[in-house]
Amino acid sequence: MTQSTALLIEASGIQDYIFGSNQLSQNVGASELVTQVTTDWLFDERSGLLPQPHNVRRAQQGAASRWHIGDQSLANGLVAEVVYAGGGNALILFAAEEEAKKTVYSLTLKALRDAPGLRMEAAWRSFAQGELAATVNILRDQISKQKRSPQRSSPLLGLSVTAACDFTGAPAVGVDDEGRYVSAEVQAKQRAGASNGPGNSRLLEYLQDIRRANFEFVYDFNQLGEREETSYLAVVHADGNRMGGRIQSYIDQFASDDAAYVKAQREFSQKVQSSVQHALNSTVGLMLAPNNLKWDDQKRCYLLGGQVPIPRVDGIDRLPFRPIVFGGDDVTFVCEGRLGLPLAVHYLSRLAEENLPDGDPLYARAGVAIVRSHYPFARAYELADALCDSAKRLIQEIDWKTRRVAALDWHFAVTGLVRPLSE
Repeated sequence: MTQSTALLIEASGIQDYIFGSNQLSQNVGASELVTQVTTDWLFDERSGLLPQPHNVRRAQQGAASRWHIGDQSLANGLVAEVVYAGGGNALILFAAEEEAKKTVYSLTLKALRDAPGLRMEAAWRSFAQGELAATVNILRDQISKQKRSPQRSSPLLGLSVTAACDFTGAPAVGVDDEGRYVSAEVQAKQRAGASNGPGNSRLLEYLQDIRRANFEFVYDFNQLGEREETSYLAVVHADGNRMGGRIQSYIDQFASDDAAYVKAQREFSQKVQSSVQHALNSTVGLMLAPNNLKWDDQKRCYLLGGQVPIPRVDGIDRLPFRPIVFGGDDVTFVCEGRLGLPLAVHYLSRLAEENLPDGDPLYARAGVAIVRSHYPFARAYELADALCDSAKRLIQEIDWKTRRVAALDWHFAVTGLVRPLSE
C-alpha cells in the first residue's frame, strides 16, 4: 500500500519572541520572522526549501496572504502538498518521508541562521489512504508533548572578552544605527522590522488602502501620543472564539476522505485569513474616512476625530496605528491611547459580519490595555492578553456552548506601576 508523509511545523514561544522588546521595530521584525518561517522561506523558489513540484504560487497583490495554496494534490504528481501555512504553523504532505526530513533539516538550519532565538517544533508521520485525519491528530499531540518538555540546550554565549547586548544581555555581534550593542537575535529582528524592511512591506501589501490615501503606519512607539498633551498607547489583542473546536468540528465531518479533509481544512484557514484582512482594512478605512480626518491649521497636521494628531515623519503622514500580529484569528495591534477602544469595537463588529465555512460568524473577543507610552511593552501585552481572557470568561457565562458573542475588556493604567490584572 502506497504511503505518504504528513509534516506538522509549529513555532513555539511566539509571544515572548515577539513582545519581549520595548522597541516597536523589533516587535514588528520578530512577527515578520515568525510569518516567514512557514511561508516565504518554504515557498520562495530562491530558497528551495520545499521540493518541487508543489501547490503554492505567488498570490495577487492585495490578497490575504502573499502566497496562494492551490487545490493540486499528491495524486496529481506533486512531491509536496501544502494543506495550510502561516502564522508560524504549517501542515504539509509529502510523497516520500525522506523529502519531509530534508525540508525540516533545511528549514531549521535557516531559522538558526536567520531567526536566532526562535524556537520551532516539527513532527512527521507516514500514513496510508484514509488515515490522514487520525495522523494529524497524532502529530498535534506529539507537538504538544515536545512543547511541554523542550530539549535543554546550553548555548555557548561568548568566549574571551565580549560586550553585552543592550536589549537582551546576550553577547553582542554588532552595533545598530544608534550605537547600541545588539545580539544576533536583536539584529535579525531589527533588520526584518526596519522601515524599509520586509515587515513593513508585507503590512503595506496586506493593507493597501493606506498607501492609496498617501499615508503610512508608524514604526516607533515615540510616534504615538501627543507631546505635552497625552502620552498613552493602547495595546489591543483580539482572538477568535472557540476557533480550535470550530475547525475540528468542521473538518471531522470529512475524516474518512483525505481529499475532502484537506480541502475543508484549507478552506477554513483561508477564510479566516481573508476575514481578518477585511476587518483590518475596514478599521484602517474608518480612520481614513473624510469625516474622521480634519486638518488643523494651528497644529499643522491632520486630526483623527478632531482630537488625535497624525504625526508627520520624514515628510509622510503616519496613522497612529500599527498591526504587529495579523493574518490568523489571533491579531495584535498598537495605536494612540485614545483610539484603542473605538478601533477594537469596530474591528470586532466588522469581524462578526464574516461567515466561516461552518456557516457561523467569526465572533471574537479582545483585551485593550491603555498604558503610558514608555510602559514596559511585554507587560502591556500581558495585560491585554489577560483582559482578552477576561472577555472570554464573560462570553462563556453568556453563551458557554456556541460562544456566539463578541466582547472586550479594557484597563486604563493611569500610573506606571506594573501589576497583574487581578490587582
